Amino acid sequence: GEALSGAKKEISYQVGQDSERIQVSIPPGIVSGKKLRLREKGSRHINGQRGDLILTVQIQS
Repeated sequence: GEALSGAKKEISYQVGQDSERIQVSIPPGIVSGKKLRLREKGSRHINGQRGDLILTVQIQS
């Protein structure tokens, strides 16, 4: 399935009071438990910069 061939998935998540949607590229051959880092898509730091969003992959059969 998609875990073997890779895919693009749209996800929604909360950042503070805001809800965001992004498109995530899932690499081919990924396994459950693997973490993906999305740079500057996480929470805002006190200086205004965004942190990284870490996603943990779960494969559903």
